[in-house]
Amino acid sequence: MVNPNRQVVVDANALLGRNPISAFDGTKLDGVISRTIIGGRP
Repeated sequence: MVNPNRQVVVDANALLGRNPISAFDGTKLDGVISRTIIGGRP
């Protein structure tokens, strides 16, 4: 589920990828994932 009314600023240090840098570091994004549902279960 997405909350389109919130914003988030990308922090490369908080990302879980193997690459330590991100082209999106410091970018403000509209919409925040508030819940993930897989197979009908949260």
